[in-house]
Amino acid sequence: MRARLFGLLVLWAATATASAPVTSHPATRVRQLVVAQASTQPLRISQAVLQMTDTVRAQMLAMLARGDIQKAIALYQLETGRQTLPRWLQLLELAFTAENRRPGPCLEVARRIFTAFQQLGGKPEFIRFTPHGSRYLAFEMRAGEPRSTVQLSDLGLHVAVRLQNKIYDAFTGPQGLPEDEYIRRLVTEEGMKISSAVLNSLDEP
Repeated sequence: MRARLFGLLVLWAATATASAPVTSHPATRVRQLVVAQASTQPLRISQAVLQMTDTVRAQMLAMLARGDIQKAIALYQLETGRQTLPRWLQLLELAFTAENRRPGPCLEVARRIFTAFQQLGGKPEFIRFTPHGSRYLAFEMRAGEPRSTVQLSDLGLHVAVRLQNKIYDAFTGPQGLPEDEYIRRLVTEEGMKISSAVLNSLDEP
């Protein structure tokens, strides 16, 4: 009798287990679970979101090369989902401010411009302009208008950045100038010549 009762209990337990419904989660709960799991791997997700394709980098570089800094920034924010800009892009904005259109800051301005172009896959070059027989070097802000001339340097040199045959510094503004036009606007003492040379780094004398 006991054996038969035990068998009935085992059979009832097995039947109850087999007929128990499978627990299901509504869609909102599934999303919550996915988010909770993802939050344990923030670095991996961040890298995936922030990674820009070569196409986007090329588009940003083209925008910067023609002076469209704000469009390049907007594209960066759209593609990365971030409002905070990387340091190199923040410094690029500051490089072209009117405050830098004076003797002194050219090396730091050139470094900022060079870094931004390089970050986006460009091949910029540092280029040094040197007046021979004088320490005076100036620049016509408006071509052919001597009264628009501003002094670039009183140390006998000025450094800018060249990218795809255009020159960039605080005096050209973010749109840059074709190299031949930039050179025509350079001014030194009468009778003196100005030469240019590509620098491998800003540490070169």
